[in-house]
Amino acid sequence: MINPCPLCVSNQTKLYMHTKERDFFMCTTCDLIFVPQAFFLSKVEEQERYKKHQNSCIDEGYRRFLFQVIKPIKDRFPIGGLGLDFGSGPFPALAQLLQEEGYRINHYDPFFHNDPKIFDKLYDFITLTE
Repeated sequence: MINPCPLCVSNQTKLYMHTKERDFFMCTTCDLIFVPQAFFLSKVEEQERYKKHQNSCIDEGYRRFLFQVIKPIKDRFPIGGLGLDFGSGPFPALAQLLQEEGYRINHYDPFFHNDPKIFDKLYDFITLTE
């Protein structure tokens, strides 16, 4: 079965990794690693799993994880740049940390912060974690 790349739509994809839960494919055109749609959760399953996340800015381990995202942003974009944290969850921890670093951040989440007007803007960068 061909699993086209969801980013560049190329059919030049190959199995990257198999786990007991799902397969991961890699696009040999753009190098995106992705999970085919057949393994996606339903919206109800996705929201239930999402509610189990306990991500907070006061959790040092989670802060260390998020700073792995923040460092490349700081290396590439000037302070004051406008970013979008896509999939920010019930508490937009990454957006808060980026604001503390001097960036202007909007956040969007289809379950917790569903404001489609956010897409009317142009962004210097977009984050998507987890």
